[in-house]
Amino acid sequence: EEFWQAVAQCVKDYQQAHPEHATKFARYDMFAPEFTRSCLNRLQLANNQQMINLADPAENLKFAGTLNNPIARWR
Repeated sequence: EEFWQAVAQCVKDYQQAHPEHATKFARYDMFAPEFTRSCLNRLQLANNQQMINLADPAENLKFAGTLNNPIARWR
């Protein structure tokens, strides 16, 4: 628990130090209650030579369920 609280504080400190990125911080909410699980091991099993298309990395991502965000409670 101490670890995740420290992580949350680092995120807050960074966000406060860089207000010029406020729109990105809002778009990619680091304190959302949960997030989609990205299965990188499935990508590697599908193609162990090149996991993602470098021209469009999001195209190849595989998702399965959600995970609780361990820093959400320290918003």
